[in-house]
Amino acid sequence: MVKNKLFGATLIVAGAAIGAGMLPLPLATYSLGLGNSAVLMVLMWVLGYYASIIALKINLVHGGAFSISELCRRELSPKAVLIADLSIITLFYSLISAYISGIVEISLIKGLFNGDFGRYIRAFIVFILVLLTLIDFKAFDLGNRIVFLVKVVAFCVLLVILFPQIRIENIGGFGLNSFESASLCRVVPLFFTSFGFHGSIPFIIKYLDRDEKQVKKAFFRGSLLSLVVYLLWILFTVLTLPKDGAGSFESVKENGNNLGDFVSALASVTGLESLSYVVTVFSWLAIITSFLGVGVGLYDYFLEKLKLDGSFVSSKIKAGLITFVPPIIIVVIDKDIFIKALAFAAVSLSVLAVILPSLIALKISKNQREVFFKPTVIAILLAGCAIVMFEMVNLFY
Repeated sequence: MVKNKLFGATLIVAGAAIGAGMLPLPLATYSLGLGNSAVLMVLMWVLGYYASIIALKINLVHGGAFSISELCRRELSPKAVLIADLSIITLFYSLISAYISGIVEISLIKGLFNGDFGRYIRAFIVFILVLLTLIDFKAFDLGNRIVFLVKVVAFCVLLVILFPQIRIENIGGFGLNSFESASLCRVVPLFFTSFGFHGSIPFIIKYLDRDEKQVKKAFFRGSLLSLVVYLLWILFTVLTLPKDGAGSFESVKENGNNLGDFVSALASVTGLESLSYVVTVFSWLAIITSFLGVGVGLYDYFLEKLKLDGSFVSSKIKAGLITFVPPIIIVVIDKDIFIKALAFAAVSLSVLAVILPSLIALKISKNQREVFFKPTVIAILLAGCAIVMFEMVNLFY
């Protein structure tokens, strides 16, 4: 498996998707119902997967592995290129800022990383992650594999802790198909961003030597692994935490759906304070894999945009500085940026991963009908527009 590129690419996809954002999924789906949530999650997985296939097809038509900005330059207007560039920079900078903030704020073991010494340790961790992204893609791949596999172990430990506390009767209280229309605006963007590995697509295509079958397998397996993890997490928490009463979904909701209260409620139900430590470890590892996946995507974008040769150390340093210095400055200015930085992620991701690739695909399909199935592309385009609409409603109302 160490030499298996497909395995490594699959973990890059899954690692970029499965971030700390999965932890509040049960809270977001609380008012939507278990059945509705499962169906919607599967639909968002299908949308995310087919959007990645469209991006792959477009790249293969142009015989390379390009960012959406470069593809817009080749197929659409300068305005589209500007929109793509702004979306890429705002999305990736906000995500990297959020992940650096998360690495700084979440302690692996309570008390170990506090104080002046702790700040040096956290800074050193961020520095190592940046080096993994820049020095060598093999080092990045190996580092991502190790962290991801440890993250899987932490997740399995989490499920083992929750398993003895499962109560089947909780399903009846939670509701298989209960539905609040207002919650849809909140849940749809969150579910879609949970499959947001699309910024790493150009890197993965190059990493797998533009082998279409291998790339499709990596997209499918990585996103499917993410789907399984999400569904297991939602199911286990719903079967563990009751709907009403003390230490329930209702009590967490009354306190503002705070993630800390949610973890505390789970710890209270299980009677194990160690649960909070396991959740902290998993969150920390989830942030690291997301950081690596997003970081390499933006780094690769700047190499292309600035026409830098990634084989030269000077080019790596230039692209690395532009990639990581602005997010670090943002974190220094605002230490509590984690949640704020993720607020507009669904809008930018929908534009980059769905809307622009679909518009490019529609233009290409006029001359190469065998490449794209037009009704499918139109359906995906409409879905991307709907996600933007839901997110805007969620943000302003």
